Amino acid sequence: MISGWQIAGTFNIASGRPFTVYSGVNTYSNVIQSMANCNGCPRNLGTLIQESGTNFWFGGSERAQFTAPGAGEVGNSGRNYFIGPIRVEADMSLSKNFRMTERYNFDFRLDAKNFLNTKHFGFPTAILNSTTFGRIRDSVNSSARRLQLSVKLNF
Repeated sequence: MISGWQIAGTFNIASGRPFTVYSGVNTYSNVIQSMANCNGCPRNLGTLIQESGTNFWFGGSERAQFTAPGAGEVGNSGRNYFIGPIRVEADMSLSKNFRMTERYNFDFRLDAKNFLNTKHFGFPTAILNSTTFGRIRDSVNSSARRLQLSVKLNF
């Protein structure tokens, strides 16, 4: 009963996906929304912070660095310039084969998806003239920890 247990797992850490910050106005044409200006902004600008109980990707001082481009300008931040939140996920499995007789045995297995119950946030609001610019709020793109128990009889 005590020996013979097997543990297995996977650990996945991924950098955030790129996203574009738009100005929210059409300064170049009537069809294409212009990107925002952000002078001296590094590509990894932003981190998950909480302000007044709300999750933000860009803090107040970081949000102040963004400006809308002038008429006829496109904006200097570029398409997919900024990087969103990282993704960390750990999955685990615990199993054991119990032998009852020479002919009969059964397998016990417990699988845990998102074992550490880590939240994966979506992109922040990336439109500069929006009242919610830079806010992630509660846009979580992951599921809670899931457990699955399985037993298999072999004969």
